[in-house]
Amino acid sequence: MKDGPMMAQADDFSVEIIGRSGHGARPHETVDAVVVASNVVVALQNIVSRQVNPLVPAVVSIGAIHGGTATNVIADKVVLKGTARSLTPELTKVLPQMIEKIISGICQTFGASYNLRYNRGYPVLFNDKSINDIYRNAARGLFGKKAIVEIAQPSMGGEDFAYFAKSVPGAMIRLGVGNKKIGADKPWHHPAFRADEAAIPFGAAVISYAVYNALQN
Repeated sequence: MKDGPMMAQADDFSVEIIGRSGHGARPHETVDAVVVASNVVVALQNIVSRQVNPLVPAVVSIGAIHGGTATNVIADKVVLKGTARSLTPELTKVLPQMIEKIISGICQTFGASYNLRYNRGYPVLFNDKSINDIYRNAARGLFGKKAIVEIAQPSMGGEDFAYFAKSVPGAMIRLGVGNKKIGADKPWHHPAFRADEAAIPFGAAVISYAVYNALQN
């Protein structure tokens, strides 16, 4: 369990770098979109390392690069796709401008142009302490205090439950489903991920008891 910010605002973006094609033997007659895109990828890393307070969590990652058709042809277009994430409204608000400023500056330097699409994703998942305390009391009453693990750091992953928690006070709890004895020891999104389903009744019991206690009070 964790009070306050638990998971990040998860935005995504794509940018099309537009250069001028030509023969690989005559690069001086072209605007190489691959070179421009490469500079953009490297420069974007400066947002987190040099423009954001080191004490404020942030992520800018490029996950896909597509461009070029042949070994001897300078590419005229490259598409980059990535994600931008943060835990604070202040940084979330300015990240698109920070990203575009870098892209615009590099494209201008190399004589290229660009099209940027920035999409707002899941908002920050903020856990309400009063709701979490209802879960804590339920888990403690059923299984003892050792059953509760307090999460020290938030995750930079995104979660659509955040929409519910943004509309009304709410909290998301995690259920421990790891069990090395049955091979359930891989993280989320791992191709060999497996959950120990024997944990599900415990989670259901905590939620049910939490609802019961809340209605009684």
